[in-house]
Amino acid sequence: PLDLSFVHQGIRFAATAKPAEAPLCLRLDGVISPAPYSAESIPVRRAAFAIIEASRKLPHGRLVITADQQLRAAGEIALRSPLTPVVLIGAAARIILELRPFLALLREVLPCWPEVDPAIAEGAD
Repeated sequence: PLDLSFVHQGIRFAATAKPAEAPLCLRLDGVISPAPYSAESIPVRRAAFAIIEASRKLPHGRLVITADQQLRAAGEIALRSPLTPVVLIGAAARIILELRPFLALLREVLPCWPEVDPAIAEGAD
């Protein structure tokens, strides 16, 4: 597999492409935070879930709540051949661009957001 990791808006994303699989595609995943609980704030939970629901209409990216109650940004997109770094990074960027407005809305709603590690922000990673 070909793996790529990067940070966008404080979220560490992992992207994986497996050239042996058909059709060839890139899978992207990033943990945002634990899902908001109703006990903490019903309005926050409702707003977050409305944003998650709206993301389902995206062609490649989506926001999901996992079985262990983690809020994640994920996506999958077909890759064209030949598989080059430009193709891989371009596909990851396309998913991120789809998710960006939804991530911005979540950032306004959620009480906590992932913080960027200073070493990563300075390009030391």
